[in-house]
Amino acid sequence: GLYLGQPVDLREHGLQTASRAFRANESDDIIVAALFHDVTEHIQPKAHGEAAAALLAPYIDPSIHWLLTHHEVFQGLYYFHHLGADPNTREALRDSPYFNITARFCELYDAPSFDFAYPSLPISVFEPIINRVLSRDPYWYDRNHLKSVAVTGGSKLSAAL
Repeated sequence: GLYLGQPVDLREHGLQTASRAFRANESDDIIVAALFHDVTEHIQPKAHGEAAAALLAPYIDPSIHWLLTHHEVFQGLYYFHHLGADPNTREALRDSPYFNITARFCELYDAPSFDFAYPSLPISVFEPIINRVLSRDPYWYDRNHLKSVAVTGGSKLSAAL
């Protein structure tokens, strides 16, 4: 796997993050976000959160979309000082209603999930959760979303056919 200077590869990091969220009885959206939050880091390192958020946008709550988009800045609290940057850069986002959920996600699930000895759950545990989230009607949270009709596989398209 791809390690990117960490003690675990990105696959294991995603499994650890999702395992922690699962064991804490988090919502399906948080668990799926935890599993996939860094999935595009190897191809888009400076905007991997935005890339992951874009992939999941039609199926996740807008708060989780925001969390994914900005989690790299929040993670900076734990390592920006090593790069000569301000670890409190995330404070620029303090006014967001999603600040606290993102800070909590990073503190409890993302930041500690580089532990080569952590007992991650197998991917099979997450398959039903992934299926539930990705089986939702696209843009379920906003029935008037302009893209809700344009997305293939939605119930509106299926009903029309």
